[in-house]
Amino acid sequence: MRPCTGHPTPWYGRAAVLLVALAAGLAAPAARATEPPETAGLAAPAGSAIAYAPGRAPAHTPAVPAPALPQCFTAVRGSEVVADCQNPDPDTAHVELHIACRRWWDPATDTAPTAVGPAQTVTLTGRCWKEIRAVWTTVR
Repeated sequence: MRPCTGHPTPWYGRAAVLLVALAAGLAAPAARATEPPETAGLAAPAGSAIAYAPGRAPAHTPAVPAPALPQCFTAVRGSEVVADCQNPDPDTAHVELHIACRRWWDPATDTAPTAVGPAQTVTLTGRCWKEIRAVWTTVR
């Protein structure tokens, strides 16, 4: 270790400390899963994947999957933008297309929120007068 001289540690010294700490965290053994006390001593029958005890709740309940958000794919051709958004979730979602134009006098545009039903695809379009600086979509 270097003696304290009042000078800051160089960036490569801090990076080395960070890498060592990260490697130590990854090399640590994972915590052992333990059975909850209410299921201790219960064993599933041979060949069974689920333990069942009359009068008791199942030991592990399946997790509810998080809703899948619509996926949008954008294409820029000159000063026009096309975004195709598809919703894989069984709930309706709303998507918006945002366009930032390169020229200061060319206003940025946003589309109105468009409903995308379950398993539906919508196409959103927009344009600038001249070049496009950035394009993105948002999901509600």
